[in-house]
Amino acid sequence: MSEFIGGVRLSRLFYEELIGPLLRGTFPGVPHAAALLGPGSEVLGYDTALSTDHDWGPRLFLFLTEPNHAAHAARIEAALQDALPHTFYGFPTRWRRSQPIWPYAARANDGVPIL
Repeated sequence: MSEFIGGVRLSRLFYEELIGPLLRGTFPGVPHAAALLGPGSEVLGYDTALSTDHDWGPRLFLFLTEPNHAAHAARIEAALQDALPHTFYGFPTRWRRSQPIWPYAARANDGVPIL
């Protein structure tokens, strides 16, 4: 069994290695912020290997300004769906939470909601 990576670190790596480079390369000049928010032990750093049994994996929220959301969110979401590998550090990048983490997250992949 490999060493456990906590959710905060996994989300940071997810952004640094995949999401950030994709946004900077495909959508240069579109400012954004990214954060790990919501319910779950990983948000506060209390997760353990046992936490990975449900609603756990590489995830983060992307925040855009309102004009940039209107102009780019759909294309960013499509680019993420096309470019993300199916797994990251052994965890799926496309998954559906048992409970939505945000009212707008009614998509097939709740791992990267764009707000």
